[in-house]
Amino acid sequence: MTKLDPKSLFHSVYPFFLTFIVGRLINQTDLIMASQISANAAAAFAIPVRVSIIDMIVAFSLAPVISVLVAEKSSPHERIDVVQKCLTFTFYLSLVLTGLGLGLYPLLVKFLVTDGEIAQLASSAVIWLTLSIPMRLCYFAISMAIHGTGNGRFLPIVGVFNLALNIVLNYIFIYPLGFGFAGIYIATFITSIVSLMYAAWVLYQKSGIPLKLVRLDTSWCLQFFQKQFAEFSRVASDRVLSLVEIAIVASALSAALLSFSIGAEFLFLLYTPFVALLRGAAIEITKSGFKDFQSKYASIKALSKKGFIGLALLALVLIPFGQVIAEKGYNMPANSLEWWKYIYIFGCLALPFKWVDSFQRASFQADKQMSVLAKTDIVIDWFFSIPVLFLGIYLNSPLVAFSIFILAPALKVGVLHFKSLQIASNSTQSVLGQKL
Repeated sequence: MTKLDPKSLFHSVYPFFLTFIVGRLINQTDLIMASQISANAAAAFAIPVRVSIIDMIVAFSLAPVISVLVAEKSSPHERIDVVQKCLTFTFYLSLVLTGLGLGLYPLLVKFLVTDGEIAQLASSAVIWLTLSIPMRLCYFAISMAIHGTGNGRFLPIVGVFNLALNIVLNYIFIYPLGFGFAGIYIATFITSIVSLMYAAWVLYQKSGIPLKLVRLDTSWCLQFFQKQFAEFSRVASDRVLSLVEIAIVASALSAALLSFSIGAEFLFLLYTPFVALLRGAAIEITKSGFKDFQSKYASIKALSKKGFIGLALLALVLIPFGQVIAEKGYNMPANSLEWWKYIYIFGCLALPFKWVDSFQRASFQADKQMSVLAKTDIVIDWFFSIPVLFLGIYLNSPLVAFSIFILAPALKVGVLHFKSLQIASNSTQSVLGQKL
């Protein structure tokens, strides 16, 4: 086999997509509810997730490691062993993170947000988000293990149920019970419990893996952390970057913060298929048995090229609908529309680059080349995106500030392609050297 089979790839990707898209839709219903409360509530919405920096770093660095580790194991006994160890590690870590978060996150909100009302709203919400860390983190780890065993198709069911439950709970806690903005996050706390219980049932009933805490030896923990470290550093950089972005934008007009908060959430929804594509393609490449990086990277080229033009055309179709989405969907005031316009346009134009980027990252992850991804993201994000965003806010120019939404993805695609050629060249030279 020289390239990925589209049918097999689809079967790997669609469970991830259904799981992730339901999660994003829940976020969107939360955001829409927040926008109905007040403009300040909508502006505050993006803050708790970005402030919850430590648990988000752990969750997103665990995901590729667990799914690939489980997919590599062929025997049921090996899978049970690795899943139970991963979940035990995650559970104890989540308890530590909850304690840290309760002390740290409210202080971060007060430090980063200068607007008193927005800071107060975000502070109350971040407490409830922190209390849900054990449920959210363990669910995330279990769901990645389930996807690794090939049973991810059973997960979206609870997501659809939680979507409906979340809408009902949002209304009840915001209005009749009078919790206001914090009610959104109380609903999140409850739905995270439901998700965890269902995922544990799927893990046992469909994958044959009982949810059980096991004893961890030091050597296994060290090996697991070493596998996770490069991805951990990449995600850590990304989450700290989110905090810095919020701090920079929050120093400007409230209209800029509102547009950035809503725009970022909208783009998370728009890019959900690419997150699913990345996870599914990494597992499929791992299972396909490509022996070296060159063959793994070559396997994705045809599909990545085919999608680029189609998504570029889709971006042009989506662009005219930006103002309608802002006014009708998010109830945004007129003074925020100029800032929103550039986030929306550049975010849409980035679609084809996100497509190619997902395939590139899948091949690097399947080859355990996490450090390449980490270095690429850290350098471009910190030495390009942050200075450009700061300059744009300083000049009061949304065009300059939010150009990062198109320029950074394009740069990353170019750098990763260059790195792939470099690795392939080094591999060829190594083989020739051995023959000589």
